[in-house]
Amino acid sequence: MKKGSWESTIGMIGVYGPAYTGFKGYEAIAIGGVSILWPGVGEAFIFASELIKKNQCWFHKKIVRQIIAIEEEHGLHRIQASVRVGNLQAQKWIERLGFKSEGEMKKFGPDKTDCIRYARVSND
Repeated sequence: MKKGSWESTIGMIGVYGPAYTGFKGYEAIAIGGVSILWPGVGEAFIFASELIKKNQCWFHKKIVRQIIAIEEEHGLHRIQASVRVGNLQAQKWIERLGFKSEGEMKKFGPDKTDCIRYARVSND
């Protein structure tokens, strides 16, 4: 893994909050979690394999349950995430999870890619 890649961030962001690996049988579908930035606020991340395409409904249901559990367990009122500009499938999916776009961030990714900031904010 080279420094400044999306993959190199996995070890860093998973240290500061709950992280999970999704398996279907013996195959890893994805890893993800929420890094706790400070009380009430977390940064979500997911790195999915190609196997996600065969398991979209199963994976979506699991993620919805985990997001709710993490929000409750850690008292989060905001979970934010970054999605690369141009990744329309990921943008549609994160919106189905209840996240709203907050705008584009230039050269935000570890590889200097432009990203869109999304957030899921509680109503209370």
